Amino acid sequence: MRSPILTYFIVAIILALGTVSCKQNMKTEKANPMFVRLDYFTSLADSSWYKMMISDNNKLGNLRRLSSELALISGSDEQEIKAIMHRIDSLQQGRYDRHTMADSKRIDQYDIETNAIIADLRRMISSNPNASKYQIVNLLISEIQVADDSILAYRKNYDKSVDSLKWFVKENRKTLKKVIPRIDTLRDLSQFRLSPN
Repeated sequence: MRSPILTYFIVAIILALGTVSCKQNMKTEKANPMFVRLDYFTSLADSSWYKMMISDNNKLGNLRRLSSELALISGSDEQEIKAIMHRIDSLQQGRYDRHTMADSKRIDQYDIETNAIIADLRRMISSNPNASKYQIVNLLISEIQVADDSILAYRKNYDKSVDSLKWFVKENRKTLKKVIPRIDTLRDLSQFRLSPN
């Protein structure tokens, strides 16, 4: 009868060999030039997306801060400011992501509501003579506008990076399948433009 220690030792060796084998396969896959290039194009798309989201998050943060600053200025409508703060929260919660942006209406709705909030804040500032006296109010509305104006460039850059990734996969699909058998299961990334140029 085999001792429990010997059985444990054999199982441990089998597990260790299996782990080493898996790690070697992963190293081989990742060291392959095709995998490296795929990783490069994927990283470009990821980086473009995250830069855009950071800019948009900053814009939303500035919208909240501007609303808070206006609440402290005499002549502001407290209820209207609370309503705008609620709209900003709803805007961020309902924002498209890399999965939901396949529905272009969601992007359109996000843009429409963003523009409406900015317009309402501008109207509140212009209707309150005290508001424009504060440097922070003017600075925030300026930063919000710059971020809003840059969204088109961020979206074009993201689309361009996704184009590069799709082109690379299409041109090298057969070779990639040898290195990465699961290449056909990769999710197709949506883009902001409705049809390629």
